[in-house]
Amino acid sequence: MSRRTITGASGIVGLGINDDWSFEQHCVAINPTAEITGIDGSVSATTFRRNGLTASMKAAYAAARLRAATAAEELRRARHWFRTASAFQAFFARPGHRFIQSYFGAVGGEGVVDWQQVKATFTRRDREPAAPHLFVKMDIEGEEYRTLPGILEDADSITGLVIEFHDCDLLWERFTEIMDQAARDFAVVHVHGNNCVPLVPGTPCPSAIEVSLANRSLLPAELHPSGASYPLDGLDMPNLAARPDYPLVFDDE
Repeated sequence: MSRRTITGASGIVGLGINDDWSFEQHCVAINPTAEITGIDGSVSATTFRRNGLTASMKAAYAAARLRAATAAEELRRARHWFRTASAFQAFFARPGHRFIQSYFGAVGGEGVVDWQQVKATFTRRDREPAAPHLFVKMDIEGEEYRTLPGILEDADSITGLVIEFHDCDLLWERFTEIMDQAARDFAVVHVHGNNCVPLVPGTPCPSAIEVSLANRSLLPAELHPSGASYPLDGLDMPNLAARPDYPLVFDDE
């Protein structure tokens, strides 16, 4: 990300948390005063503890049948999940941090929150209303195509976004439509391909793409295309460590 999109934000929105909130932790390290709102309907401290209890029971079952290797592996998983539950609770219980166990959607409802409801969770009013103040991280398994148009209409309130776009092989036209909308107020500052999924057939383009955007108001007036080769050594890493990262190829247009 462009560092100024984090330092210029009074709030960080994490849409999709799963069992990894290291991005939000890094944002707090860069901008300690930023409020944090994490949203994910699939996880909670209770969920992680339940996973730990399940692994503990599997370990006991394996030990009773003298399957020592399996028992040791399940105990390792149990410890992981119990540690994850404690760390999750500690992070989101900090002042100015909150977690909402709901899914994110274009329209709010039972078990779903929308963009207006997310914005309402932030309490600080130390910036002018028209100034960008929220940074958005989004990994919501395809719902980005339904929810991003509404978020992008609120561009004056957003310093930047980092988004994983899924199913680009099936939804390329929709992806390009959203990127065209974003380009009015945001510039692409980084792109990375997810090597867990195949390429779009007949192309060198991954079918899941991670795109980082910065509000143009935070950037120099004149921008120049990058001449770097992607992925960038020392910055990018493969989503699946056992496979090499996808090289990204850009045309001249």
